[in-house]
Amino acid sequence: MTLNGDQRAVASRIGAAALTTLVVLGIVGGAGWRPLPERDPTGLALVCLLLVALTLAVSIGRVAAHRFVTPEDIAGSGLTTGTDRVRALNAVVQNTLEQAVLAIPTYLAAAMLLPERRSGMIAAAAVLFVIGRLSFARGYTQGAAGRAFGFGLTFYPTLMLLVLSVVAEVIPGE
Repeated sequence: MTLNGDQRAVASRIGAAALTTLVVLGIVGGAGWRPLPERDPTGLALVCLLLVALTLAVSIGRVAAHRFVTPEDIAGSGLTTGTDRVRALNAVVQNTLEQAVLAIPTYLAAAMLLPERRSGMIAAAAVLFVIGRLSFARGYTQGAAGRAFGFGLTFYPTLMLLVLSVVAEVIPGE
């Protein structure tokens, strides 16, 4: 299969996000770093989920602020077709919501299933989630290549925690 320029750019940026994920979570997990040692892993996961919720709140707020100052969009998407800007902002909200729905059970499962010395990986994933969402939102209007790194930096840390949690449950006693 021959990839076009856009596909090569997406693959390159997704690859960079996957590599970043492996390096960051690998270092944090290997070092046993715990950002909030006074909290149990579930408490840490809940704090980290506040970062996830914050990114969703910011995304929703950006749509609301845009609608308020844009007469063409103030009526809402159910009553108008919307401007290009509000459609892009709504797409960011939709993708952020999808990522958040995956992160919520994953962070909680990781807190319960991974060894406590690996709980810092949840915090690292949450920080990468925020950075990924910022990158995704910033690059959204630049096409697939513009949002690929941000998508990957949000998705891959969650996916890695999900896989590690499943493995920890299936093969206990790591």
